[in-house]
Amino acid sequence: MWYSGSVAGVSDSLSLVENCFFISCTGVNGVGGGGVIGGIVGKNRNSTVKNCGYFSTGYNYLFGNGGGGIVGANVCERSVSDAIVVNCYFIGMVMPKVVTDYGGVVCYNETTADANEYKAIVENCYAYVDITESYKSNRDSHWGDGYNGHISAVNSERSIAYNCFALAPGTYFCGLFGLNEGESLNCSGFVQNGTECLLDIPVTIGGQEAGTLLEALNLWIIKQDDPAQYRNWIYNESGLPEFENSDFEISEYDLSAYEVLLYPNPTDGIVRIEGIDEAEVTAYILGQKVKTEQNANEIDMSHLSEGVYLLRIKATDGSLHIEKVTVGK
Repeated sequence: MWYSGSVAGVSDSLSLVENCFFISCTGVNGVGGGGVIGGIVGKNRNSTVKNCGYFSTGYNYLFGNGGGGIVGANVCERSVSDAIVVNCYFIGMVMPKVVTDYGGVVCYNETTADANEYKAIVENCYAYVDITESYKSNRDSHWGDGYNGHISAVNSERSIAYNCFALAPGTYFCGLFGLNEGESLNCSGFVQNGTECLLDIPVTIGGQEAGTLLEALNLWIIKQDDPAQYRNWIYNESGLPEFENSDFEISEYDLSAYEVLLYPNPTDGIVRIEGIDEAEVTAYILGQKVKTEQNANEIDMSHLSEGVYLLRIKATDGSLHIEKVTVGK
């Protein structure tokens, strides 16, 4: 079996593929001879693909057994670790040719019998999949008898898809999953409504409901124990979520080795930052920037609504800190 990806053919055994992007106006050609292709990684085995995006304004021609927008095969096998695809997105057009299976985010999300307590997981991802007219009119000749899903073609037993979303704009919508034998929680289609994306079914994360795609993606991040490792989402000019500061430099996101202390937290007023002298302090809620203070070591949050906010603290020495603050009245 051959595997092909724009970043890596195979990511294996506790590897990490992070902050990788593929942008193309012509798409990517797949592999032949029964191979599997992924937009970023061909096969992710017992490893993690995180904070990655694939964007194409041209067609993606896929050849072989299967193709996935981000990962071709996300496989958890043996008692090593989970196989994880998290906080990623695919935006593109697909013209399948002689491909058996296709998944918008992942083609095969598979947990083998010998994985024991570990699992294949696709989490907090979305796909905007535009399928050409030739697929709709000649589906059988192009795709054969395979599985097609706008999140995953196959979600196997004991595998998990959580907080994942998909849209096929005005074309053939083949469902979120082609074959779903595992767990699928908080997964929904969405529609574009002007400058935002509305979920077909609102989702609840940590007791808080989200009705839009942007809210759901960012709310998941806020509820994590270490939200700083995930990139926040904002709407782009087309009304689709993308990562904040997509033209970032990697060095800007190297988090500092020293800690800062925020107090009081929870707060109903001023939050003070101990551990730095001056910084640019920006407050976000669900991906929306609500306030910025320059050359400060505190921020007044007394006028903000109740909720959980992320503070992005960029110090004068270039270090970056991201912390959670709860505002309560």
